Amino acid sequence: MSVEQHVADREWAFEALDDLHGFLDDPDFEGDRGGEAVGLERRIKELQEGKYRVVFLGAFNVGKSTLVNALLEDAYLPTVLEECTAKITHVVKSSEALTRLVMRAPATDDEISALRGVVEGIGIGAHVSALPDSNHIEITYSGNTSQEVRQSLTALVTMNADEDFPQLQTFRKKFEEIQLEIPSEKLLDDIAFVDSPGVHSISETNSRVAEEIIPRSHLVCCLLDSQSAGNVQDSAFIARIREQRHRKIFFVINKADQLNDDEIDPQGKRGPARDLLRSLDGSVPDPELFFVSSLYALLAAQLRRGAIALEELDKNNKVKIPFALQRQLLQQDDPEQGFAEYLSSRSRLCALRDRLLDYLYNENREGAILESVCQSVSDIAWRFGRPLQVKLELIRNIPKLDYLRQRRDQLTQELAEHRAAASEVEEAYAAMTEGGDDAAGKTFEGYEALAEQLLGESETDAKVTAPVKAWLEEPGAIKEAVKDGFAPLTARLEQHFEELVRGAEETLNQKMEKVERQAVDDAKMLLDDPDSVQHGHTRLPRPVLPPFQVSLNASYGLFAAAGLVAGAAAGAGLGHAFLDPSVLPEGLDPVMARLAEPALTAGAVAGAVLGLAVGAVARFATRMEALRKRTAEALKGYVDAVAFHGAAGDDGGRPALLAQVKEALAER
Repeated sequence: MSVEQHVADREWAFEALDDLHGFLDDPDFEGDRGGEAVGLERRIKELQEGKYRVVFLGAFNVGKSTLVNALLEDAYLPTVLEECTAKITHVVKSSEALTRLVMRAPATDDEISALRGVVEGIGIGAHVSALPDSNHIEITYSGNTSQEVRQSLTALVTMNADEDFPQLQTFRKKFEEIQLEIPSEKLLDDIAFVDSPGVHSISETNSRVAEEIIPRSHLVCCLLDSQSAGNVQDSAFIARIREQRHRKIFFVINKADQLNDDEIDPQGKRGPARDLLRSLDGSVPDPELFFVSSLYALLAAQLRRGAIALEELDKNNKVKIPFALQRQLLQQDDPEQGFAEYLSSRSRLCALRDRLLDYLYNENREGAILESVCQSVSDIAWRFGRPLQVKLELIRNIPKLDYLRQRRDQLTQELAEHRAAASEVEEAYAAMTEGGDDAAGKTFEGYEALAEQLLGESETDAKVTAPVKAWLEEPGAIKEAVKDGFAPLTARLEQHFEELVRGAEETLNQKMEKVERQAVDDAKMLLDDPDSVQHGHTRLPRPVLPPFQVSLNASYGLFAAAGLVAGAAAGAGLGHAFLDPSVLPEGLDPVMARLAEPALTAGAVAGAVLGLAVGAVARFATRMEALRKRTAEALKGYVDAVAFHGAAGDDGGRPALLAQVKEALAER
């Protein structure tokens, strides 16, 4: 299986697990939803965090960190000759660069401050944070570059760090493991590289690597110097790895650029490879040997992306390129790419990388994470789908399946007919209650139209206004009507309005009962128990009558004024006649002439007083008749206001009786 196929299969596994998780919400799912959800989440986490671990072992300066950098095609780990790695370093892929220090003992505030000071002094954009309730300290990088990571690690993991950064001596003793996350496209999501501390020989590898790291790995790469590949000290340790840990071992003879072509022989028939096989002495069956130049591979990658220039390559005394070839490469259109291709071919790293991935993805049986998860997906899918499969098989084997299909079609048709009948009943009921035509073309007036007839102007005049007017014609009725501010008149109006509304109420309820009984009869085929539907009596609102008032003050003033004028005129006339010379005895004329003006005035005053009294007596004599007429005239407007227009009152106004009745019918 190719790397591309493996990546595609891994993506498929994630999608399959998500689909299975979604199936738990399906109504047809049968099983323990909670337990299955926990199992699926565990598998998803296993696939996310599961790594194929490759551990690199080797002596000082054999080039382990350089090989890891070459596989990453960037210099994340320190690689200077004196800067050998002194800590276990795990390298995994991530979206951002992060260095996590796993502490054996908590760091003090002074130690953390010293680390921050070193990071700032190096001049990189990094942030140091101690995670609360954790034994981890993290360094994040603003630039997210390999240079920032490498410079920070130089102060933490190299052999010379104690001399170069003495302020971190106590801090470095408190951790022995680094988890490095890098944004490298050359590192696959499920691959982890483990760079072990440098030792004088492989056999001196520290106990933690031997007892913890190697047993949890899937592949061991033993790096050997091309000048000392047959070291006898290493053979016993390597045999122990192979026999006790059962780990696949690749033997990588590094610094192959220092060998002649005839010394590079992966078959082990000559050169360093032959010395290596002799030292193993058959302890490793069918050993796989690789010759690489980690330095050449890393320089080639850096040249390709412009991280270094040809001038830097020329100054590196470890790089040996024939002079004639250099002149030829410099004459190319793109000399950097030419040198990069030459160094890459001489590094022979591609063969190691391809074989490494091929083994992990195709031959590695122990801890084959993807294969294990895919098998789980298959098992879970079968477990989820088996109950559905059984149901389908049972359905297919039912002899009466055709009958069930026919019955389903029949029920579907009956349901459609019931829906159509219900729609007709609903339309008929709406026509009978609201007015209009039903499906058969029959016209109904509706409840509101009937209410307008029962409480209309003619009915109100006949049953309220006319009876009260007739009562006012009776002897003594008007006198009784005006008692206590027309309270007896208002009581009679309330009585007649009550009789009017009660009659309308009875008629409307009879109509409603008839309509609803008709609707129930029409719906008998749709209702389980149509007789259980009963009509509820609807009570119509009663009017609240405002005070009834009729005034005769203007009439009293008119009669008084008329009496006053008539009396004054009569008094003046009598006074003039009395003083007329033609009717006076002879000899009194001069005397009476002096009395003429006072007499006329007195006569007019006396006549006015008498006329006023006479006018008042005349108005009182006709008062009751005038009040009866005025009351009869005001009665019509009063009743219309209560019944149809609304009546003003202390509360700001009352709605008309007919409007209240319509509103009550609409809410029913």
